[in-house]
Amino acid sequence: MLLRDFIEDSLYNPNYGYFSKQVVIFSPGDPFDFNAMGSEHEFFQQLRHRYTAFEDELDYRDPNDLRQLWHTPTELFSPYYGEAIARYLVEDYKYNFYPYHDLNIYEMGAGNGTMMLNILDFIRDVHPEVYERTKFKIIEISSQLANLQQKGLGHSAYARGHADKVEIVNRSIFDWNQYVSSPCYFLALEVFDNFAHDALKYDFETGLPYQSHVVVDPRGELYEYYSRTLDPLASQFLERRHAACTSYPHPLQGSRFMHNLRSLIPFRSNMSIPEYIPTRLMQFFYMLYEKFPNHKLISSDFHKLGDAVEGINAPVVQTRYKRQMIPVSTPLVHQGYFDILFPTDFQVMEPMYTAITGRFARTYLHEDFMAGRADIVETSTKNGDNPLLSWYKNASVMITVPLKLLFSGAKSFVAYGNLAWMYALLAIEPHALAIQTLFLQRLQALFTLVTRAHQINGAREFSRARRRRNRTPRVQKLCERRGPALPPKRRSPTRRPWESHVKLIFTHSTCTVAAAAAATRRPIILPMETAQQEPAPGSLSWRLSSHPITLLTFLFFRISSLLVYILGLQLLTSNFVLIFIITILLLAMDFYYLKNIAGRRLVGLRWWNEVDANTGDGRWVFESLDPETSPRQINATDKRFFWLALYAQPVLWVLLAIVALVSLEFIWLTLVVIALVLTITNTLAFSRCDKFSNATGFASNAMYGSGLARNLAGGMISSLFRR
Repeated sequence: MLLRDFIEDSLYNPNYGYFSKQVVIFSPGDPFDFNAMGSEHEFFQQLRHRYTAFEDELDYRDPNDLRQLWHTPTELFSPYYGEAIARYLVEDYKYNFYPYHDLNIYEMGAGNGTMMLNILDFIRDVHPEVYERTKFKIIEISSQLANLQQKGLGHSAYARGHADKVEIVNRSIFDWNQYVSSPCYFLALEVFDNFAHDALKYDFETGLPYQSHVVVDPRGELYEYYSRTLDPLASQFLERRHAACTSYPHPLQGSRFMHNLRSLIPFRSNMSIPEYIPTRLMQFFYMLYEKFPNHKLISSDFHKLGDAVEGINAPVVQTRYKRQMIPVSTPLVHQGYFDILFPTDFQVMEPMYTAITGRFARTYLHEDFMAGRADIVETSTKNGDNPLLSWYKNASVMITVPLKLLFSGAKSFVAYGNLAWMYALLAIEPHALAIQTLFLQRLQALFTLVTRAHQINGAREFSRARRRRNRTPRVQKLCERRGPALPPKRRSPTRRPWESHVKLIFTHSTCTVAAAAAATRRPIILPMETAQQEPAPGSLSWRLSSHPITLLTFLFFRISSLLVYILGLQLLTSNFVLIFIITILLLAMDFYYLKNIAGRRLVGLRWWNEVDANTGDGRWVFESLDPETSPRQINATDKRFFWLALYAQPVLWVLLAIVALVSLEFIWLTLVVIALVLTITNTLAFSRCDKFSNATGFASNAMYGSGLARNLAGGMISSLFRR
């Protein structure tokens, strides 16, 4: 059998499984009074005393040296731990679903049911309007725990008035067959660690994976061997992980030279250390996606464990004998007597959860999550210690969050799955289409806002220009007081309207220069300082632009995508999807802005592609500003900036593509290819648009300005691309 099947049989077999026959969960009784304790050490002493008394009572009724007794944070910190979860549930429910949907809560692996009681008590006492719409279902695979919950928990729920709110389902989550379409919250606290894993080893020479199998001989001895044939679930996990994560721990990581050097050691295996992959956890994510499409996951588990067996993401295998915990060095142990628990690599499972379910998640350290939601005052000791925050340092909390929360706080995106891979699965995974649609909707709204801002800015510029024309006689009169009148000057197309007056009118020395120029009709050479302050027309200075806001926005989009990619490649290589999404959004904004706004305002060019309704043929349409009929002239600075940025960006992306190829970063190469397609499309289109615009002007000049000839020349060129 596969190692995954062996572990699951050891833990969950209904006849001899660890959770079916052996497990007893510690219950401390009355809640701890933390405010009356002097320090965290006193809390530990009280806990040890209650632990001993609890087991003494069990031994008095039924002595058992092999009793598997363990505790959970839900029990140790009751009711404060459950109330912290309840605060999060109610806050999120009121913000997103109340009053249109009920508060549906599903808890998997509820243990003694303490979490359920704490949550329902808190909601009833603090939020009675929400309590009326609350339903709580427990999904329990263990028949022993399910019976315990049905009896003791049923009485407790009835005594506390929760009988009509609770339903207990004795079934594995992997056997769940009911489709839950309504919004719900799914609690999985300290559950992932006991999901079965597969073990893989890799050949040092070929890098190929081999999967672990377990063989039981007639005497009951257990043996492990590795097969090159991977079962479909293990293959699927490797594919999903490779697509969703840029980097992850791997047995073959490190220097290949060192691997080859170790292989020279006599009698050394040519296989790597084992890697334990959470195939069952991946199946759980698929179950959420298929049966609970509108769920929100709240999960908590250990991201690091001590005394683990050899390997990557390796489990802790331990049993309890005469009240002492005894770890062992292999998962091939007598079934039903050993707890096999794995650490959860949230840096890997978080993006896989997003890639599978289409819902985004965020991971917190246990302390950080509780600090913002638990009652810190009630859980603090006299000297300021807080066991609720200081214990379980090796645990993390992963919750489903809306997209807007991913960009808040100090913690950035933590690789949310390869978006390119999700797009490739549009045909078979509808959730990817939903994600793409969401991005496009937000992008379209952003483009609408930018376009509207430019319209408002254009109207303001027109209003300012009209006021400036009305002020011109007053400015002339002011200059006449200091010298001869400055002759009316035609506005330079390379400078903003107000710059032609500021330095030549409002100072005494400048008015003198202007008067001398008007009297002698000769050019006046200004001092070197003044000459340096006035850049030549066509210089690469945004201050000379006729449309500075448009130019700066255009340059921002041109540069930002490159900067995000380069910084991400150098500094945030583990967050590929964050870089991928941001870069794609910036490239899309750049494509739209350049095609529809920047090209039209900076160089008077525009292009698009349309389909002939009669023939169905697609054709390119180019539109250019007519310099003879249009009152607006193209600014030389705007034109120079435009063409320089237009051609420079594809060249830089080509260089980045070469770097990605040389460094074998093929996953980054996909992003570069998308960038090249978008940038080269605009570059070629505007180049052709400019080419035909120049051809029209050349033909017009060659015909000596004749109106008939000009029309014929323009018709010959425009006939190739009709609107």
